Amino acid sequence: MAQVEKTSKEIFLARPTLSANSFTSQSPLTASIEPVVLFSILDHALRRNANQKRVIGTMLGVRSDDGTEIEIRNCFAVPHNESSEQVSLHFRQIFANFKVEVDMEYHKQLLTLHLRQNPKEVLIGWYVFFF
Repeated sequence: MAQVEKTSKEIFLARPTLSANSFTSQSPLTASIEPVVLFSILDHALRRNANQKRVIGTMLGVRSDDGTEIEIRNCFAVPHNESSEQVSLHFRQIFANFKVEVDMEYHKQLLTLHLRQNPKEVLIGWYVFFF
């Protein structure tokens, strides 16, 4: 699963959940990303609505049997809605009760179509790009 810090614009990958017997030691995770994925994420970010503060999408690819190597081959954007309550506190604005609602039906349909076309690929994780 991919996790992104709000302050940076990098992709952080967490090791997939596997059984305890799969790893005898914590070997490093090696990830490779196809250029088309990076360009798709950038295109998604550049074409976002002016009021959007982030873009969210799904990354697809292949994973080695032992989980130490992944190759991200494709991605697609996932529509979402954002809402928050702004609270003023000591001349600063804080966002309370921040919510992001992802269109899961759209996500499931697009994932199903993609997996029909590329049956060897799996869902690797998600990307989030903040502005």
